[in-house]
Amino acid sequence: MIGLFNHLKPAAAILIIACSGIFAQSPTIRPAFSEFEVATIKPTAPDWQGGAYFTMQGGHRFVVQNYTLKSLVAAAWSLPTQLISGGPNWVNSEHYDIGAETAGTFGPTSTNKCRCCGIC
Repeated sequence: MIGLFNHLKPAAAILIIACSGIFAQSPTIRPAFSEFEVATIKPTAPDWQGGAYFTMQGGHRFVVQNYTLKSLVAAAWSLPTQLISGGPNWVNSEHYDIGAETAGTFGPTSTNKCRCCGIC
């Protein structure tokens, strides 16, 4: 009789592991992000001294400060700026600030802040 239980232990363990997924909570699925509701693009102030950066402020506001068009394209496609070529001289000399806000609950992830939204 004890030998029978020894053979059932592996089967019981497999059954418990297989059924544990039934009771587990499914992960929250993040909706796809496709656009910003509003965006402003302005030349950087000539007296700006704060460097260049882009960041999410909270979950709904994307901010770019003091980026050239060449730098924006490179950031959008995760490329070094040395791989971006062509265009008029101003693409590497004129600097811009961008502020963009999302309409919904979810903003872009770090991998699609710029690329998916048509900003750059």
